[in-house]
Amino acid sequence: MENDESGSARFEMRAPKSWLARVDDWRRQQPELPPRAEAIRRLVDKGLGHDQSEKEG
Repeated sequence: MENDESGSARFEMRAPKSWLARVDDWRRQQPELPPRAEAIRRLVDKGLGHDQSEKEG
């Protein structure tokens, strides 16, 4: 993984098309359609218990 100045790291993964379709279905249900990468970040945060929308509400 390579780091940039913002402290983020590039990460790539492969996933089955059926899994990506589920991610795409979820992101279409969001108030603003997030890019796929942002949708995956949000879902991972939810899974890790770091969901910002739940804390703000």
